[in-house]
Amino acid sequence: MPRIQALLMGLAPCCVCVLVLLVAGCNQGRELPPLVEVTGQVTLDEKPLSQGVVVFSPDATQGNTGPMAAGAIDENGQYKVKTAGVDGAKPGWHTVTVEGGNQGFGPNDAGQRVAVPRAYSDPGTSTLKKEVKAGEKNVIDLELKSTP
Repeated sequence: MPRIQALLMGLAPCCVCVLVLLVAGCNQGRELPPLVEVTGQVTLDEKPLSQGVVVFSPDATQGNTGPMAAGAIDENGQYKVKTAGVDGAKPGWHTVTVEGGNQGFGPNDAGQRVAVPRAYSDPGTSTLKKEVKAGEKNVIDLELKSTP
């Protein structure tokens, strides 16, 4: 049983990534709002997060609605978001979530998941609120802590 549980834990981040990509692709064929470039670096306890996904969801409580933007985190913690496959995010306030990834896909790698506290990975509890500003390149670094 522990082996199956470890395998399922290893697949969970992959499922999140696939879901984000599917949602991001759902707007294809529709006209997108104006987008602006959003890049940055994700750190966890002052060290670059080596894998995962960053999602910018427009914050309706701040008057921002529309499609979400997402981007993969590279080995240096860098990310760049896209909306429906197009570089950029809609200007305005966003709730940002960060989901960690796995270090590998082998049976011995399932326990090496990059853990991101729920305070950052759950859209309902994320404490990350960021403004994407129109007309400029937005560099939004996300400094996460193991104990938020």
